[in-house]
Amino acid sequence: MTSLHADEAFLGHYQLSHDPFATRVPGFKFFPAQRKPVLGQLHHLARYSQLLLVVTGPHGSGKTLLRQALVASTNKQSVQSVVVSARGASDAAGVMRQVAQALNVVQPEMRAILSQVVQLALTGQEVYLLVDDAEQLGESALEALLGLAAGTPEGRPHVFLFGESSLIDRLEQLSAEEERFHVIELQPYTEEETREYLAQRLDGAGQGIELFTADQITDIHERSDGWPGAINQVARDAMIEAMIASRTAVKRPSMGFKMPKKHVLALGAVVVVGIMAAWLMPGRSNNSATAPAAPPANAQAQLPLGQGQPTAQQSNNQGGPAIEFAGNSQPMPLPLVGKSQPVMRGPLAEAAGNAEDDEPGRAGGTSRQPPTVTTTAPPVGVPAGPAPTPA
Repeated sequence: MTSLHADEAFLGHYQLSHDPFATRVPGFKFFPAQRKPVLGQLHHLARYSQLLLVVTGPHGSGKTLLRQALVASTNKQSVQSVVVSARGASDAAGVMRQVAQALNVVQPEMRAILSQVVQLALTGQEVYLLVDDAEQLGESALEALLGLAAGTPEGRPHVFLFGESSLIDRLEQLSAEEERFHVIELQPYTEEETREYLAQRLDGAGQGIELFTADQITDIHERSDGWPGAINQVARDAMIEAMIASRTAVKRPSMGFKMPKKHVLALGAVVVVGIMAAWLMPGRSNNSATAPAAPPANAQAQLPLGQGQPTAQQSNNQGGPAIEFAGNSQPMPLPLVGKSQPVMRGPLAEAAGNAEDDEPGRAGGTSRQPPTVTTTAPPVGVPAGPAPTPA
């Protein structure tokens, strides 16, 4: 994911109009806690002090924002602010060149620059000379700035240096124990000030402090040590982590194990194929579940001898349906209990013919019709005699 898409996802997830913790945001408001007193002190010292003013603090302590607030809070009709880049003014010549260009001075020299400052003072204008990241200045550049801050009895510019604490030792060495500068050290925010700072940043982006829990605010304050630059970074990271965690929780299954959809479809196909294979197995018939087992092909029915038809009393005593014969040579189908099924005579006749062909002395390929047996049921109470031998 590109940084642009990540920023869009971040803003969309929290419904933000812009990144509230960016370095520069629309409609930025200067946070007064721990900084407004410093801002008022700088204006006061610029008016009544003749010393070079130094504002120190670690990286991310808000020095640049304080310098911007100082420029923005001055009266443009009575103060001309000149901002010098320390990166382009590593030596005295670089500093003089930038200052001379801003004040419309032809010669980038100290005497010419101070003469122009005096001329502006006569017209009611003061000169504020501000240098950000001043710890990057060389020794000659610092000496030139100390000289400009001292000025002349007729006039001088007000010089402000914003840099890290290492700048103090270098200025002390150049001052030779003279009081030539005044130091103001920035202080970190308290936890309550951190909360107010977060609320102001979120409010500018269309949201409120409720996006953070009390534990998150405490954690942000402890991890950032109360410095605003670190607060911005830690708070943004915390919001991104919470966004990722919430999206992951939505994608994660809520309960139990869920098989992937493609696996479910594959398993269903296997089950269907198995059922079809079992249904189409050889020897399976549609009536296998209801039809009784057929008797062997060579089995012969033995009935008690007697009259051709059983009496009504015998039928009632047996409890089964009566068996009727249409003739000696054409048996009728036997009714089954519960459901009538036709008797397949062809296979039985073929099986009987094959058995007779196996007997010795009979010509192959010839078959004869099995004899018809006429039976008569004996009277009740008379034991059945031996079955007659077929002629």
